[in-house]
Amino acid sequence: MAARLVQGIGAGAVNSQVIGLMHNHFQGRAGARALGAYIAVSGIAATSGPLIAGIALNAGGAEQGWRAALLVSTVLGLVATVLAIACTPRRRPSFAGRPSLDVPGLAMIALITLLLLLPFVNSADSGSTAVACLGLAFLTACLFAGWEVYYSRTGRVGVIVPSVARSGGFALGSLVAGCYFVAVMSLSLLLSVFFQEGLGFSPLRSALVNLPGSAAMAVSAALSPRLVTRYGRASVCWAIALGITGVAATLVCSDRVPTGQLAVVLAMPQLLTGAASGTGHPD
Repeated sequence: MAARLVQGIGAGAVNSQVIGLMHNHFQGRAGARALGAYIAVSGIAATSGPLIAGIALNAGGAEQGWRAALLVSTVLGLVATVLAIACTPRRRPSFAGRPSLDVPGLAMIALITLLLLLPFVNSADSGSTAVACLGLAFLTACLFAGWEVYYSRTGRVGVIVPSVARSGGFALGSLVAGCYFVAVMSLSLLLSVFFQEGLGFSPLRSALVNLPGSAAMAVSAALSPRLVTRYGRASVCWAIALGITGVAATLVCSDRVPTGQLAVVLAMPQLLTGAASGTGHPD
């Protein structure tokens, strides 16, 4: 548990830093191309990662397979660290306010996330636990909002800049992005659990079923800068509509198609959701 906590902290820090570096060093069309390349690489990782892990799990068995999968991640992390040190720019970015680390704000964000997840982890408990967690999450969110206003008035840059948060585009974009990540991440996890626990697929076979969607995400992400340049925010609407179509098709296929043919039939909805992810995410 402690190791997973450290891993999660590192993953969250790396992801935000990569996005921040891209926004700081690339603007306009170059920024769209950089984000497209980022999502394309993510698609390649989403394609190769489960396959490598599935091979490791199949080769090592129940006892050693998961250790081998974690070892692969460790090696890749070390390689990425060396490349980051060698390739990232040395120029320090400029800030509108005094650079600082908003530790209380980050702690409250972490607490809100924990309170929202606890009811799902402890699903066997009564509904009173869920109500209590949601109530505490709401109170913490109110405290967080007040803290961020105070923090920004001291001239420091917090987790959320109030002037940016009041922007309609930022608020709507954050809402869309939040709904997108909730849907995509939950669908991916749900399908993996369904294939392995429900249908008895091996990890490698489950990864092969998800392969079309990952490949479609990589290809569409590489093409997305052209779509953004030509069609603007309309491309986001198309991507969302395509993703909804893919999810609906997945639901229909899961309910109607016989189990023996389900893995093959689900390839088409996976292509749609993958293409929507690659097209909409960089936008």
